[in-house]
Amino acid sequence: MTNEEMLMIPCSINSFRGMADKSIKVIISTQELSPVQISMLSELWIGGYGIMFFKKEEFSFDDKKIIEQLKIDSIELGRKTHSERLRNVLFILHAQDTEGHSSFDTYYASKMEKIIAHYKSKIK
Repeated sequence: MTNEEMLMIPCSINSFRGMADKSIKVIISTQELSPVQISMLSELWIGGYGIMFFKKEEFSFDDKKIIEQLKIDSIELGRKTHSERLRNVLFILHAQDTEGHSSFDTYYASKMEKIIAHYKSKIK
C-alpha cells in the first residue's frame, strides 16, 4: 500500500447507527483539510469502499508502519459473502411475509433447512 492509496486525517465519529442488513452507518467529521487532502479524499471516495482505522489519539510511527504493511488485496472490500447476501434477501422476504413465523430467526432457520434439503436430495 503506498501513501497515494492511503489518507490519514484527524477526525471524530459524530454518530453511528445499525442498519437493517446488520451493517453500521458511521458519520465522521474532520478538521479543516488542505486542498490536497480534499482531492485525495475525493479520489478515494469514488471507489466506494476502503478500510478505516480509528484511534483515539495520533497514530505513532509504528502504527503507520503496521498499517502500510497490511495487504488489503485479500479482503473483498465492500462485497458481502454469498451467505450474507442470502441472509439479507431472506430478511427482506420475512419483512414482506412472515409466513407465520414469530421471529426472523425461526423464519431464517426454516428457509435454510428447505434450501439444505433441496440440495441434499440431489446428492447421489
